[in-house]
Amino acid sequence: MKKIFDKNITITDVVLSMYVAPNTGERVHKDRGSHGLVLSTSGEKEYVFSTGERFLQKKGDFIFLPKHSNYVVNIKDGN
Repeated sequence: MKKIFDKNITITDVVLSMYVAPNTGERVHKDRGSHGLVLSTSGEKEYVFSTGERFLQKKGDFIFLPKHSNYVVNIKDGN
């Protein structure tokens, strides 16, 4: 597991909270407007960032999406 923070973080302002049904979200994201924290409720998804980094997200995993990041979400198992 990759460590991305060297200190504890505190969420002070929630901009948006939403549910995205499987296979309905956008695949390509450019210049993300805010930081994001995503909880996967089903399936496996691969996040491929413009930096070349790749992360596999499985059911129950959280993933942090940095503000201004560019990435593509690939569905790995159909959900």
